[in-house]
Amino acid sequence: MSTKKASSRCSFCTCCSTKKRASICCGIIFLITLLVIGIAILASWGSTFSAEKFSNLVIEDGDFKVHAYVAKPKVFESQEPELKKYPVAILFHAWNGLSEEVVYFADRLAGHGYYVIAPDLFRGVASKSTNSIWNIINSISTKQDRMNVDVDLTLNYILNLQPVNNQTIDSTKIMSGPGFCFGGTQSLILSNRWPTAGTVTLYGTYIQELADADDSKAWGKIGNPDSSAVDIYKSEVLGIYGDLDTRPGKKDAEKFETALNAKGINNTISMYKNVGHAFVNEVAHEKASAPGHEEAVKAWDEVVAFMKSSNGVSDFTDFKPVEPATKKNL
Repeated sequence: MSTKKASSRCSFCTCCSTKKRASICCGIIFLITLLVIGIAILASWGSTFSAEKFSNLVIEDGDFKVHAYVAKPKVFESQEPELKKYPVAILFHAWNGLSEEVVYFADRLAGHGYYVIAPDLFRGVASKSTNSIWNIINSISTKQDRMNVDVDLTLNYILNLQPVNNQTIDSTKIMSGPGFCFGGTQSLILSNRWPTAGTVTLYGTYIQELADADDSKAWGKIGNPDSSAVDIYKSEVLGIYGDLDTRPGKKDAEKFETALNAKGINNTISMYKNVGHAFVNEVAHEKASAPGHEEAVKAWDEVVAFMKSSNGVSDFTDFKPVEPATKKNL
């Protein structure tokens, strides 16, 4: 009798002991996981750098500062006998922030006669494109409303530029883009908010929001719809994609194209074979030995040709900078 009781107690204690050990082991594993994640985040943060090294302009508005990179046509520095105006390209950086890629492509666009401005939407922090952990966290945690404020400050700067050497910008030719990856989404969002002269998006995921042609909120002012006729648009859209990309994928691009056509917005949606996400970058474009060089060159040439041939117009007559009270919360 006593043996049975002892055996019962022993079995019970063993069970409890096993559960305790399991609980302790789970706790240790959880703590180790948190430690590993924390170390990975710290390592990613340690690989960031100041975006100011790629900035040559600071736009100030009270307590707010927006760093940007500006590239101008060379002739902009010479005196003109009559006022000369240049089209504008608002270039949007990828998920790693203001970096070499921005400077590289902005300078090339300026060589084609554009006044190019690229705002730093991450307010001073940039990283390598391969620093995935930091770039994901930074992209997700940066509020869209805050980025809209910084873009509007950039627009306000452009629209208030005074002529230099009898040269200035053409406010009716402000193009949204090109935008790369994360920036490809931003170029679409800018055109959603303000009537631009055109939109250039390179594999921006916002097109997943534009699969429905009837979603007026998602589309907003994309295409610059005529206020007097909803089926007439004043600007075009160019989308560049790789068929090996998964976000956005090939089907996303096809749905976007279908929706553009359904709305009546003039567009060019180009799908490049055997390349994935972010295939248009400064390394692939510059180095003939780099993977995807041919596709990167062709895609960039298409961007330039589209922008130069575009007859779109922008309209910022109703533009108003964001109110200071709103900015304080961002």
